[in-house]
This record gives sequence, structure tokens and C-alpha cells, in this order.
Amino acid sequence: MIALRDSLSSDFVEEVRSIFSKNGLLSKAKNFEYRPQQQEMAVAVAEALEEERHLVVEAGTGVGKSIAYLAPAILFALAKKKKLRPLPIETRAGDKANDALQDLNAGRVAGRVVLDFESLPG
Repeated sequence: MIALRDSLSSDFVEEVRSIFSKNGLLSKAKNFEYRPQQQEMAVAVAEALEEERHLVVEAGTGVGKSIAYLAPAILFALAKKKKLRPLPIETRAGDKANDALQDLNAGRVAGRVVLDFESLPG
């Protein structure tokens, strides 16, 4: 989890809630499916980042956990003008996870986000 001082306003949490809404920025991604659990998790991640606290989340298959924590973390780092440290992600989701990351890459989801990532065999 990224913990940076100078908390953002609650606008950050609301922005994340909006991004994950039925008509939010993510809805423009080719494989988007609104998932209330994903939105709830993303908001919890945003709140934890803003409040500089740890968060442990358990969620079932198909919730969209990777994007639910990646998008808020990236947006938080951008808002704070901080470089995001390498963030290793392990998932068994395979192609679906890669598709989701591809949607985040090159601004296809949130125009100002540019994300470099590499898929490693394993």
C-alpha cells in the first residue's frame, strides 16, 4: 500500500467511486462489467490510501480485485505527483487480468494514466 502524507480531499474517494460506477470511466473499457463489490473495494482502497492505513481485502473470483486496487493506487500517486514504486501483482486470472491492465495502459480508461507493465511467466 502507498502511504503518503498530505491527505487529499474526499473528492479523491468520490472520483474513485465514480470511475467504478455503471457509467464511469471504466465503463468505456471494452470488457467492462459493473460490479458493486469491485466498486466497494476500490473505494475502500482509496480511503485507506487517503487515511494512510493498511487494508486487507478478501474477495471471490470475478470481483476484479487487480483493477480495484491498481486504479486507486495509480490515481493517488498521480494526484500526489509521486512516482509509484514497482507494484508486483500475482494473479491466476491470466488473460482477463492482462486485458484489464491493457485497458488501463496508454490512457484507454482514464486519459491521463500511462502505465507500463510487463507480464512475466510463472
